[in-house]
Amino acid sequence: MPFRFALRCLKYSLPVVVMLAVYCGFYARYFPAPRVTNNVAVNEKFAAFARQDWSATNHPDVLAFGSSMALNNLSSDEVVARLGAKRYFNLGAWGLDMSQTCTLAHAFAERYHPRTIVIAGNLRDFSLSLERSKMRLGPVLELVEKGPGLVSYLTHPEFVYYLRQMESNRLRFTDRANYECLLMDAHGGVALDVPKERILAERWVRPVPATDDLAQKHYDALDRLASGLRAMGIDLIYVTPPYRDGIRTPEAIDAINRHIAKVRGLITARGQYYCDGYDRSWPDDLYADSSHLNGPGARLFTAHALARLKPSMASR
Repeated sequence: MPFRFALRCLKYSLPVVVMLAVYCGFYARYFPAPRVTNNVAVNEKFAAFARQDWSATNHPDVLAFGSSMALNNLSSDEVVARLGAKRYFNLGAWGLDMSQTCTLAHAFAERYHPRTIVIAGNLRDFSLSLERSKMRLGPVLELVEKGPGLVSYLTHPEFVYYLRQMESNRLRFTDRANYECLLMDAHGGVALDVPKERILAERWVRPVPATDDLAQKHYDALDRLASGLRAMGIDLIYVTPPYRDGIRTPEAIDAINRHIAKVRGLITARGQYYCDGYDRSWPDDLYADSSHLNGPGARLFTAHALARLKPSMASR
C-alpha cells in the first residue's frame, strides 16, 4: 500500500517537476549562485570570481573590495589602465560594512597575495545604524574554492529561494537602471545607468551619515587591514567616492571632512595610499542617487582619484 501511494504521488508530481526543470533550463543564465550568505550580491560576485581562470601562476594582481561603493563607483577600465593591472577583479558587493570588507580583503590577501588591493568606501560603510547582511567567511571561501557547482547547491538546498531569485535576476542581469543591477563586466564591475525619470526620490536625497553614527570598530578594522597588508608587502589604495554636490550641506561637509581626515591619517600612517575626489565639483548628472555614480561618473571619478598616485606606485 505505501509503495502504491508513493508511485501515485510520483505520477502526479512528475509533470510539475518536468515543468520546473524546463523553466530552470530556459532561464539557466539567470539561475542564482548558491546561497552561502543572505546577501545576493555577495553570492553572485564571489561565484563569478570562482568562475575565473585563476591558477597558481595566474593569480589576480589587483583586487578591489567594498560595498556598492566599489561595485558601482570603480570603473574597471580606469583601474586597469591607471594601475597597470594584468589580472584585476572587483569583489565589491552591496550591503557590506567596512569591517566585513576588511575581513574579506585580508582573507583574499593571504590566499592570493595580489600586489595591490583597492578599497572604496564612504561614510555609509562606517555607519552603526544601518542594517547589514550577515556574512560568515568560511562559506564564502568555500564557494570560491569549489565554485558554484552541484555540491554547493546540495549543501545549500533552498529551492524556493532559487526560483524567486532567478526571477529577480532576469532584471538584475539585464537592466542597468535597476539599483540592484548585477550585470558585471569582465572584471566584476557594474556600471549603473538610471535615467532621471527612474531615479528614486528617497535615494536621491539620502543624507550623509552624521559623525556620531560612525562606528569606531570599522576604523579599527581598516587600521588592522592597512597594517596587515603592509606587513605582507601588499599595497592598499583606499578610495573615497564623493557625494553629489546637491546633497552636501554644511553639516554634511563637516562630517565628510572629519571622516576623511581620520581615514587618511590611519591609512598613511601605515605606509599605504589614500585618494578621494573632493577637490573638484561632482554635479548631479554624474549620479544615480546621492552617492552612487553612473557609468560616466564612475569613469571620471576613478581616473581623477587614481591620477594622484605617485607614478612609481601606480606602475608597480
